[in-house]
Amino acid sequence: MHLSTLMLLVGWVCGVDNMSVKQKHEPFGCHSVYLPLVFGRHRAPIAPAYSFAEKCCVPRQAVLSLVVSLVLSRLDYGSATFVGLPVYQIDRLQSVLNAAARLVYSSRRYDHVTPLLRELHWLRMSQRINYKLAVLVYRCLNGLAPLYLASDLQ
Repeated sequence: MHLSTLMLLVGWVCGVDNMSVKQKHEPFGCHSVYLPLVFGRHRAPIAPAYSFAEKCCVPRQAVLSLVVSLVLSRLDYGSATFVGLPVYQIDRLQSVLNAAARLVYSSRRYDHVTPLLRELHWLRMSQRINYKLAVLVYRCLNGLAPLYLASDLQ
């Protein structure tokens, strides 16, 4: 799911009517997203996506809940299959994770993201992939995974 969908949901939580969100078409769409926001007939200046939640006075917990359910679930889905990807592709996934952390804390694009990831207790993308793979192997070895997966490891 794209960040534009997340922004529409944040707009819905805020009660903003007639909001249209347009997004630059880039790989993974989120690492440098700028959204022109349209409220009725008045066009707001192009603003970074992360400042929208701040302007709308959405509680951080609500934004965090939306980000976890929409963005992180997509990053984690099938992440064990990301093992062996080239570093540049993992970096692209990491930029999506960084954008999500910046969205939650309404921080600027060039602010350091490591303290934000620590405060959210989120692993970096390469660590998330290794963790998901380790959990999958543990479940297979202990009979907690589906048989079609467990049979391949024995």
